[in-house]
Amino acid sequence: MDSLGCERGLRAGCVVSEDLTTWADRLERVLVDEPGPIDRVRVLAETESTQDAAWQSCGGRAGLVVVAGRQTRGRGRLGKHWVDSFGLGVAMTLVVEPGEPGWRLSVLAGVAAARACERFVPGRVRVRWPNDVLEPGERGRKLAGVLVESRSGLALVGVGINVRQGSEHWSGRLGEQAVSLHQLGAECSRLDVARALVKSFHALWKVDAGALIEEWRAREWLFGRRCTVAHNGDTFQGVVKTIDPNDQIVLDVGSGDVALPAASSSVIEVFTDSLPGLDQRRP
Repeated sequence: MDSLGCERGLRAGCVVSEDLTTWADRLERVLVDEPGPIDRVRVLAETESTQDAAWQSCGGRAGLVVVAGRQTRGRGRLGKHWVDSFGLGVAMTLVVEPGEPGWRLSVLAGVAAARACERFVPGRVRVRWPNDVLEPGERGRKLAGVLVESRSGLALVGVGINVRQGSEHWSGRLGEQAVSLHQLGAECSRLDVARALVKSFHALWKVDAGALIEEWRAREWLFGRRCTVAHNGDTFQGVVKTIDPNDQIVLDVGSGDVALPAASSSVIEVFTDSLPGLDQRRP
């Protein structure tokens, strides 16, 4: 299915009924009220990947946002999968000019998703390097994720936000690792969240790199936590001291500091007995 439509009960357990035919008009109003890099909208009832759909639909031009009612084969950083089998979250890709510095879009999208979520739940929504958005507080369950890909001189900024899922929609370990706005007490539709996300993205587009990175650091959840980081087939365990999204992550491994490239490293475990005890937000 690759068209607008009314989505009702996509499969057993899906309790949301949303008329997708109104989404494009209401998202376009955001573009008028909050001008920014996005100037056109496409809403799909279903697609395998909004990243692929956006690239196929953009005509080689920046400025398109694609939103799907359901995304069946979403992907994340380093080949991971983004799970939204029930069509209860926001799946969005924004096509923009890449700009400089290279880390800016990933940080911008993460902070934009955090700001959007904060419209519906109390407290400061956190971020976790390199591309996760977490619930407020210290529990660290994933609320949203970001993926930035480059194709032929354009950047595809993918954002997925958990909106209407309940505990019954998380299988296996996801029940401990993921959370939705609904589970945090929010009463909002997916369209509400999509509109808030575009608004936040446009507002942050005008913010200079220094202010953007300061907000990101103020939200970062990993500082002072003990974790395992993988890079180039090796793993390193230590306490996170500093993170520079454009350069490196620095771990205190006990015998000294280890600096790993931020762009090609991944956090594979955070120890639950570790508490944030450092204020290293200014490397």
